[in-house]
Amino acid sequence: MVVATLMMMHATAQTNFRKITYPEALAAAKAEGKRIFIDFQTTWCGPCKMMAKNIFPLKAVGDYMNAKFVAIALDAEKEGKDLAKRFKVKAYPTFIIVGADDVEIGRTEGSHPSGDSFIAELDRISDPSLSNDKVRERYASGERNGKLVNAYAQLLREKAQTRSGYDQQKMAEAQKVIEDYYASLSEKDRLLPENIFLFDRTFTDSPYSDRGQFLVNNRAKFPADSQEQVQKDIDDIFAGYIFSALTGDFTLTPAELSRLRQDAKTLNLTYENTSYEPVFGFIQQWGDGSKPEAYLDYCKNNFSKLTETQGSSLLFGFTNLFGQKDDAIKKLAAQFIRQQLLTQPANNIMFLGRTIGMLENAFQKH
Repeated sequence: MVVATLMMMHATAQTNFRKITYPEALAAAKAEGKRIFIDFQTTWCGPCKMMAKNIFPLKAVGDYMNAKFVAIALDAEKEGKDLAKRFKVKAYPTFIIVGADDVEIGRTEGSHPSGDSFIAELDRISDPSLSNDKVRERYASGERNGKLVNAYAQLLREKAQTRSGYDQQKMAEAQKVIEDYYASLSEKDRLLPENIFLFDRTFTDSPYSDRGQFLVNNRAKFPADSQEQVQKDIDDIFAGYIFSALTGDFTLTPAELSRLRQDAKTLNLTYENTSYEPVFGFIQQWGDGSKPEAYLDYCKNNFSKLTETQGSSLLFGFTNLFGQKDDAIKKLAAQFIRQQLLTQPANNIMFLGRTIGMLENAFQKH
């Protein structure tokens, strides 16, 4: 899925990243009875920026992190270089949990699409009963409950991550774990708080899948204390689906788009307090992708109607939208991105430069 990689500094996040050294973090953890959370990042790391913008500012993540950890963020190529070497950090971001005794408890790598999946992953690597070996052993023995299944699926997803993306076969294994567990539950059990993870965007990427429809149609039946999470899951699933359509991950028929528009109105869906209607206009204009020149003309006349996030997402999706078109169209698409660079945040320029490069290199090789 193509998403905007817009930078947000940790200082603005709900998660309290303290501006202290590692020795100071050890002392604070000991004094407060907490563990240390280290975010090893770099200035050029796109997934690091995505976590900083989309995950750490979430209230649920902040509440969880601030209660359990003394959190510090270190540039693995600058002030955190020596510590990164000691912990043998090889990828970014790498998140490591360390005890107040300076002993590593667990680690995880890469970005997460939602706060729920990130919290579940931190729970997994923090809990000895949810260590990799224990989780595999318990799952293989036939044990099934929400916490264990979530941990096992997250473990499989982590193993599916590669430097170039995801191993689709391994991702399918993780998804099958979720599908099997969901199918085994009664409707009553699907509504239990311990199973609400099934509707996280990590595992449910379409509002029109069986799970997506169950969530939407039964949203009022979930317990009162789960309602906020239910609404967030609905918002997240629709947002991911809409942005995927915008950036060319799939196309929608006129009937499918009409249904989506109606659902957005019925459910009062917005993104960053902004209507999706301008986005729907772009999706409608793209259609089946058979008129790319007309679509680029539409972009020129309507790009300003998109919010910064919507516009950036669209531009990042140009490799999906135009990557298989002829050389002349690729050239026009690259030119359009160049024309928008001055309107983009500084932190987007590098990534948009790569998008331009992919489009231009594609036709220059012919």
